[in-house]
Order: sequence, then structure tokens, then C-alpha cells
Amino acid sequence: MYKWQSVDVEFSGSSVELTPRSGELWLNEIAFYDQNGEQIPVSLGAVSDVSSYANSSAAHLIDEQDRVPDVGSFMTDMYFDEIYHARTAFEH
Repeated sequence: MYKWQSVDVEFSGSSVELTPRSGELWLNEIAFYDQNGEQIPVSLGAVSDVSSYANSSAAHLIDEQDRVPDVGSFMTDMYFDEIYHARTAFEH
């Protein structure tokens, strides 16, 4: 299911580590915003890979920052049966 999720977390720091608590964690794109709602640029040099999956790269998480919507909507997310159409195209 492709759907933008927003999580409000207050923190300051120079790095972020994402670790699933259990199972697998699938992320397609990630963005960070400051307290004013402005997107914080993330550089490719700041991204490191730890995944052993083929065709997996942490750099893919930030390669389309200009396409991250301010708010998810029917234009940017999947709803109801749309998941089947996209999965069919994605898997073939």
C-alpha cells in the first residue's frame, strides 16, 4: 500500500537511525521538516546502507525529495482497490 504517513516527533541531532521493532520495514521515501514546516534537505553523503537486500539502498529514501507532498491526498495515496492495480504493475 502506497500511502504517505506523517509522524510528529520532536528531536534535534545530526543523524537518524531507522530500526524496525519486528518484521520488515518498507519505506519508499522519507522527508524531515523543521518546526516551521520547512523541509530539511538531506544529502546523499549523509546516508549509509546497512541492508542486505538486493536492489536496496538507503539513498533511494531521499532521491525524490522534491516529490514529497505537504499533505497526503487522493492524488498522492492509494485507496480501496487501487492497491491491486499498482501491485500488479509493480510485480510484473
